[in-house]
Amino acid sequence: VAKILNPERIVVVPDMAAGCSLADGCPAGELRQWKAKYPGSVVVSYINCSAEVKAESDIICTSSNAEAVIRSVPEGQQILFAPDKNLGRYLVKKTGRDMVLWQGSCIVHELYTAADLRAYRAQDPEVKIIAHPECTPEVVAEADFTGSTGGIIDWVAKHRPAKAMLVTECSMASN
Repeated sequence: VAKILNPERIVVVPDMAAGCSLADGCPAGELRQWKAKYPGSVVVSYINCSAEVKAESDIICTSSNAEAVIRSVPEGQQILFAPDKNLGRYLVKKTGRDMVLWQGSCIVHELYTAADLRAYRAQDPEVKIIAHPECTPEVVAEADFTGSTGGIIDWVAKHRPAKAMLVTECSMASN
């Protein structure tokens, strides 16, 4: 995507074999077939998808603006949400909008379980558990805060927990 947006610039990729389980789980051809089952629907895709899936989508969202994007779709308009079913479920709960969800997920976010979080909390009751909405609903229910990357950074800055467990991809700790 970086090269598409900046064709005259050099784009450096540290590992050409690196991938994303979420993006890989939503091939554009399969998305086209899925869309065909729901004519007239609005396709909202989370930004962690391929350029080809973005091209098949009506709206691209981030975890920061996803709720506002879903609320912007007129009532009565069918929404197809791809590729993250967990973010989709979170948005259904937040907005009350019924959506058809692509059944994809991020392998990193699927690794965490509610039982794991309860065990961490039992070991250290002071720890604040912070999750991305791409986690399973059970994990989100155990978290002290759930939000986008920016939301997490803002929450930590405001609340200054002595200890925090970030339930998301490892690069988030760097942020």
